[in-house]
Amino acid sequence: MLKRLILASLVVLLGVCISHADLENFVVDKRAIYYQTEPSIALVPAYGAYLDYYFDLVGNPNLYSASFSANLHEEPIQFKDDYQWRGYRAFSTLTNLKSTYPNTQFYDFTTWLFAQGNKVSQGIFSSPANFPDYAPVINNYNNAQSIFATSKFTFSMQRSASGFAGSGFVNYIQLTLFDPVTLNIIYDGLYDKYDQLLDVPGNTLSSNRNYFARIRYISPSALNPASNFSEYAVLSRYLRETWLRISTTGSAPSLVPTLSRSYHWAQESADNLFATPDENVITVKIPRPALDDLGQATLSRLDIRQTFELPDNDDPDYAFALDLTGDDLDSGLFSVGWQWNSGVTRAEIANCDWPAPAIGPEILNWEACQEIAPMVDFTVSVQQPDNAPNDLNATLEFRDLDDVLVATVESTVNANDGIIEVIIPGNTLNGSQDFIAKLILEPNAIPTVGIDQKVINIVEFPIATDMAIWPGVKSAGLYRGYYFDNETGEPDTSIRASFSAIITEDIAGDIDSASIERQITSIIVPKASGEYQLSRVPVIADEFRLSRYFTSESAMLDDYPNAVYQLKTIIDTEQSQANIALQDLPNSVPTIQVNTNYFQDGLDPSLPIAINWTGIDASGDNVTVEVRVNSQTPSASENEVDVIRLENIAADGLSGFIPANILPANTEFNIYIVFRRNLQVNSTQFADAEIILGDEHFTNATLTTSSANYHNWLANFLNEEQLNDPAYTLPTANPDGDPFNNIQEYALNFNPLTPSTPPQINDVGSSYLYEFNWRSDNPLLNYEVVYSITLIPPFTPYDGTPSIISGNPYSLVRLTFPGSTRLFIQLILNYGTAE
Repeated sequence: MLKRLILASLVVLLGVCISHADLENFVVDKRAIYYQTEPSIALVPAYGAYLDYYFDLVGNPNLYSASFSANLHEEPIQFKDDYQWRGYRAFSTLTNLKSTYPNTQFYDFTTWLFAQGNKVSQGIFSSPANFPDYAPVINNYNNAQSIFATSKFTFSMQRSASGFAGSGFVNYIQLTLFDPVTLNIIYDGLYDKYDQLLDVPGNTLSSNRNYFARIRYISPSALNPASNFSEYAVLSRYLRETWLRISTTGSAPSLVPTLSRSYHWAQESADNLFATPDENVITVKIPRPALDDLGQATLSRLDIRQTFELPDNDDPDYAFALDLTGDDLDSGLFSVGWQWNSGVTRAEIANCDWPAPAIGPEILNWEACQEIAPMVDFTVSVQQPDNAPNDLNATLEFRDLDDVLVATVESTVNANDGIIEVIIPGNTLNGSQDFIAKLILEPNAIPTVGIDQKVINIVEFPIATDMAIWPGVKSAGLYRGYYFDNETGEPDTSIRASFSAIITEDIAGDIDSASIERQITSIIVPKASGEYQLSRVPVIADEFRLSRYFTSESAMLDDYPNAVYQLKTIIDTEQSQANIALQDLPNSVPTIQVNTNYFQDGLDPSLPIAINWTGIDASGDNVTVEVRVNSQTPSASENEVDVIRLENIAADGLSGFIPANILPANTEFNIYIVFRRNLQVNSTQFADAEIILGDEHFTNATLTTSSANYHNWLANFLNEEQLNDPAYTLPTANPDGDPFNNIQEYALNFNPLTPSTPPQINDVGSSYLYEFNWRSDNPLLNYEVVYSITLIPPFTPYDGTPSIISGNPYSLVRLTFPGSTRLFIQLILNYGTAE
C-alpha cells in the first residue's frame, strides 16, 4: 500500500509540470493465440496466452528507458518495433493470464527521455469486455495453400466473432497478411464481427510466395482518458487470434529446416549434476539446396512478432544457421522463413514446445569414468532425461585439459528401463590422461509440419584413463584348500590340499585368455617356473579357473607359498594385470559333514539332485558350494573338468541342488564337493574389481545316476513342444492347474495334464483305510502322513506300519486308522531329503 501511495503522489507532481506530447496510443492486450495446420482444427501453443502492452512514439525521441506495470506487477518494455515500444508476458494457459491480470487494473507507463527526466502516466481501467467465445478457424485451409495471386481470395470462417464489447465499441475481425521473412505487413483488413467471409483483393499478393495470415477476433474496451495528460488514452482489448501459412501458386523448392533446443548440464561428482542455463542454445539450420541461390533467412517468434535474421553458414550441409543463447525463447509459435534471390519465399510454422527436463542426463557410473582402462571398451551409463525419447543419437567429444579436441565417438543408442549406455571403444583415448567429455544426446526426430524439431541434452563431465586398471574383471580370487574326512568332518591336511585361482568376468565373453604367474617377493621365495593358463569353466560361462590338487598341505605350500601372484587377462590382444599378495588368513576351520548315504542308490538326473551338509552356512554371499565331476581322481594338473555350482541353497544354508539335466544317466562319477569361502575382499585397488582371498574345503565321494525316470514319465503325456517348455516340465510346474505340481503328480501316479483329486479316506467298518500310489525308486522322494480328529494343530504322525503292494514303478500304499466319529488326514510329500 505504501508503494502505491508514493507512486500516485509522483504522478500528480509530474502531471502538473511536464508535457507528454511525445507519446500516444497506450494499449494493453490480453491475447489467446492458436495456429492452424489442417482444416477445421486450431491448436493452442504451449504458452498460448499473452499480456501485450505497447505505446507509439511521435517522431523518434531519444528514449532512454521504459516500463509498464499493472497493479504494481512490474513488466519491462522489451524491444522496439519501428516507432512502437512493446513488451509482453507469456502464460501457460488463459486461466493463468486472467487470474494474474483481472479486469480491474491500474496501468502505469513510465518513460525516461534524455534531458527530460522520468515521466509516469497512470490509467485506471475496469473493463466490461470479454474474450471472444471462439478461436478464428478457416474452413478452406487447403485452398489457402494454393491461392491465385491475381484473383480475389476469400477466407471462409468456421464462425463469426462473438462476445460483449466495451462501451462505445463493437467486436470486429482483423485479417493481417505478413511477409514470412521480414514479418512486414502486406495486407491489413478489418471486418464486421458477423462476417464469415474475409476477402483479400486480387493482386494483393505475389505469385510463387509464402505468407503468414493472422486472423483476430477482437473485443475492445472503452477508451480511458489519461488522468494526468490529455494527449493520449489507454485502451485495453481482448483477442483470440490464429496464425497459419498461406501460399500462392507456383514452384517453390521445399527444404526441411531443423529447429532444436539444447539443454546443457555439467557433472562434477557422482551426485552433483547441475544445469548451466547460460549455455542453453536455440539453433535453427536451413539445408543448403542443390542450387546455392538462397538470399535471406529468418527465425521469427510469431506470437510476439520478433524476428532474427539468419547469417550465412560455413557448413557445407547448411546454407544458414543461427544460435540463440539463453532461455527467453523456451517455447512458442515459431516460423523459419527463407527467400531465394528470385524473390520466391518459403516458410514453415510450428509450435515449439521445448520442455525443460526435471530429470537430467546424470552419469550414473561417474566414479568408474575417473579410472577407465583405455585399451578395452568402456560403457558410460547415463540416466535418460525425462524429455528424451528412447531412440537417440549419441555423440561423445573428448578434449584434453588444453581444450583441444582429441577424439569423437558417435553411435545410436536406445534407452532401456530409463538407462542409456554409450560405449567408448577400446584405444579411443590414450592413457594415463585426464579429459573433459561432452555427451550430446540428440533424438531421431521426425519433421513436424515441415520443421525437424529436436530437444537436445548435453552434459559435460571429467573422464580419466589409467593404464593400471585391470579391465573386464568383476572379481579375482586366490584360494588354498583343505580336504576333510567326511566320517569325522575334520580337515585332514596330510591327505590332500588344493590351490585355485578364479577370475569372474564383468560381462561373460569379454576376456580372451587369462593366466597366473608367481612373482619374486624376496630372496627367500624363488620365482615359480612357468606360467599357468586359466581355462574357462565349461558350465559356469563367466569364469576362468585354475585348480590344482596336491597330496598334502605341505606339497601345496611348496608350490604356492605366501607370495605375490600376478593375474593377467588379454582382451583383443591387449594385456592387463593385477598383483595379489597371498597370505595366511586367521580364520577358524569348519567341521563339515555331507550326507552321502543315498549317492549310490541311483539318482534321477532329470530331477535336481539334493546335497545336504552340516557345519558351514552357505546362505550368505561369501560361501559357494560346488561339485567337481571327473571320472578319475583329480591329479596335480591344472586341467579342470566339469564344475557344477549348487542352486536353490536352503534358507538355513545347509542344503542345495545339482540342477536337473546336467549329469548323464546311468553313470558312476567320482565327485569332489567343495565349500569355498571369501575371507578377505578388497574393492579399492582395481576400480570395481573385487580382489578376494579365501579358502576351500572339499571331500570326495562316488555318485551314481539312474535312468531319467522323471523325463520319461513326462514323455508319456507331453508332446515334443511341451517337453521343451519349462512351464510344462519343471518339477514345480502345474500345467493342469489342480492342487498338485508336477513332482507330486509324478510321485502319486497322476496325469500332469488332467486335474486330479487327492486320495480319499474309506470307511471300512470299525476302521478307516487310506491308500495311494507311490513311486519309490528315488531316495530323495518321500512322504509323511499325519492325522487329527479336531483339525487343531499339532497333527499326530502316523505310527503304524503301512501295507505296501509292490509294483513297477508304482506301489500301492495302504494305511489303517482306528474308527472314530471323524478323521482328518494330511499327506505331506517331500523332495530333496533322503530318509
